[in-house]
Amino acid sequence: MKKFKILVAIDFSNDSFTVLQKAINFSEKLHSIVDVVHVVEGSFFSPKKDINSIRENSFKKLNERLPQIAKENFHCVSGKIKDTIGTTAEILNSNLIIMGKSGERYFLGDFYMGSHTKDIVRSSPVPVIG
Repeated sequence: MKKFKILVAIDFSNDSFTVLQKAINFSEKLHSIVDVVHVVEGSFFSPKKDINSIRENSFKKLNERLPQIAKENFHCVSGKIKDTIGTTAEILNSNLIIMGKSGERYFLGDFYMGSHTKDIVRSSPVPVIG
C-alpha cells in the first residue's frame, strides 16, 4: 500500500517553519511522508541564481531548525511559485499540499502581485491546505 505523502511549501519565514512543524506533527499521526519544497523565483531582471548553492544553504538552515527532515525529502527548485509547487506535488506523487500564508508582510505587495496561495489552490492537481 502506497504511503500518504504530504508536500509542505516553505519560504523560510518564521510562519512557514511553524506550518512545517504542524505538518510534521500531523504526518506522524497518519504515519505519512513529509516532503518539503522551496521555490526560488527568478526574473529577467534578476541575476542568474546558482540553484545548487541555494539548495545546500537552504537545507542547512532547514536542518538547523528541523533536523528530522531528511535531505532526500527537501526539494529546492527554481520556477514560478504557483506552477512549480503543483508540478513538484505531481512528480512526488503527493496526496496533499500544506502551505502557510506568504512571508511578505506588506499590503500593496499582495494587492498588486496577487496571492501565491490563492493561485496554488486554484491550479493545484492535489488538495491544498493553506
